[in-house]
Amino acid sequence: MAALHGMGHLEVAAVLVRMQACGTTVVPPRARLVPADPNDQHVVDLASIGADGLLVTGDKGLLILASQGLNVVTARDAVGRLHLGDAGQA
Repeated sequence: MAALHGMGHLEVAAVLVRMQACGTTVVPPRARLVPADPNDQHVVDLASIGADGLLVTGDKGLLILASQGLNVVTARDAVGRLHLGDAGQA
């Protein structure tokens, strides 16, 4: 995370402490959906536990799971949904 986001190790540690204080740890059950890349299974498991959740990704292997019921969209589609939501509240 440090190299990816240009943060020092102390900054990463501080972010993780804040996340632990504000968040809830969830251990999802194993999803029925199996992604093409086994390294994505934890993402699919998390995305499968909530009907209100939305997985936003550019990963084609995850996007294809939308046809199997996973609530997954591209960033462009997510922004479109946000704009539609804003217009409905005006």
